[in-house]
Amino acid sequence: MREITPRTAATPALPGTTAFERKVRLGTWSLLFERLWPRLWVLFGIIGLFLLVSLAGLWMYVGDIPHRIGLVLFAVATMAGVAFAARVPVPTREDVVRQMEARSGVPHRPATSYEDTLSAPASDPATTQLWVAHKSRLAKLLDRMKVGRPEPRPDRYDPFALRALLVIGVALLALLTGDNLRDRLASAFRMGPTIKVADARLDAWVTPPAYTARPPLLLADGARGGTIQPAAAGKTIEIPDRSALIVRSSGAGIKDRVLEI
Repeated sequence: MREITPRTAATPALPGTTAFERKVRLGTWSLLFERLWPRLWVLFGIIGLFLLVSLAGLWMYVGDIPHRIGLVLFAVATMAGVAFAARVPVPTREDVVRQMEARSGVPHRPATSYEDTLSAPASDPATTQLWVAHKSRLAKLLDRMKVGRPEPRPDRYDPFALRALLVIGVALLALLTGDNLRDRLASAFRMGPTIKVADARLDAWVTPPAYTARPPLLLADGARGGTIQPAAAGKTIEIPDRSALIVRSSGAGIKDRVLEI
């Protein structure tokens, strides 16, 4: 005679499970972002420090060998930062479920309990019915589960908010550098004595008073080496009373530039 093994009644598909699985997927991305964001700040910090050094013009005060060593160190640190961010641990389903349970505040860990199974096939119909009722009650609790917003909390690794000072420092130097921003950044990759001297620049213009509604008159253009504009060269210029003459100079060797009025 053939032996027949009793089977348990299959648990029916419950309507809340599909929505719960969607929450698990969103929770996976949320937890991954929480783990990745602090690691990305390590990379941002290295890049920000490089920008800070370059915009401050510190490369022109070091020799050729320290300059090369500094670039190599920044390159190695950048690659290490990329590798550190790429090796972020991917959250498991168990990690996501536990985080959702903690944030939702639902007691008895319904998500974890819902994925439990009977240790052995139950031949007793009463046991099967109790198990199905237990799963149905847990499925209702799953509707109360929430993913919540990501909380990367990089402040736990930076209690003194140095990252904020770095961002502010880079922004201020970028504003103060003005038109020389590209040259400051390019100086990090220029070797030799050329990085120690910036080209002199002289700009000059006359701003008429507001009541005249006249545009400013450019006298010297620093982008063209401080050359006098054709309209202002070799001729007398009439300007309204109370006009403002503005002269701006920058760079080494500016003492050799002369603007005669």
